[in-house]
Amino acid sequence: MDNSLKNLEDPKVGPAIVRRKQARFLYNEILLVPDAPYLLLNRSVVTKNEYWRYWLDLRSVVTIALFILVLTGVIVTTAVVLYRTERVSYYVWRLEKRNASQLDQFRNREHLAAELGGAQRQSAQERLIRSLRRPDVPVDRIDLIIALLLQNRGSVGSQVFDEQLAAQFVEALRAGSVDVRTRVHEALRFMFREQARQKKPATTMPVELDSWVPSHGDSPTRLEERVHMWREVLGI
Repeated sequence: MDNSLKNLEDPKVGPAIVRRKQARFLYNEILLVPDAPYLLLNRSVVTKNEYWRYWLDLRSVVTIALFILVLTGVIVTTAVVLYRTERVSYYVWRLEKRNASQLDQFRNREHLAAELGGAQRQSAQERLIRSLRRPDVPVDRIDLIIALLLQNRGSVGSQVFDEQLAAQFVEALRAGSVDVRTRVHEALRFMFREQARQKKPATTMPVELDSWVPSHGDSPTRLEERVHMWREVLGI
């Protein structure tokens, strides 16, 4: 050890630099000794205050590093979720545009079909249904949105009835547009027939609901009665 310290002495540099090199050498050597801080405390080389300050400083560094790591994970996760949600809203907004070209509509339908088949299915369904309830929705957009939802419903190719979409359609019956209510009612009749084929014995639809034709004259109470009837018929 003494030889190593003497080798660090260099007459070309000042004594302060030599002592700094020797101190760095000793510090690195001490770190190689198991439980070096406690050994220094036990030999009275350092005081108790210095010993605990060393551990507190070390734990502070670890705590800060863990905090930064967790915070980074939260930020990344939040950014991914927000990006996916905003992406759905963007595609629906593009679909709603009155001056959108047929090619633009086709591209947005493809994007939304992918979202409806993925992890954002519920968000995409809710956003499209909310679009149906907007005032002055063009008829061609109504047909496009309903077709998109039906073609990508969860029950396609499976024996599981898409209760989530059916419930969303029932809520859409409260739309102010008669065109929307009429087409949503037809979509629900389609989904009811799909559900009835899966049940044994098959269920039947009440005549009053089956023969209902939405109109401008539907009062709020009459409309709520139809909403309630659809919920009972579909079991949602």
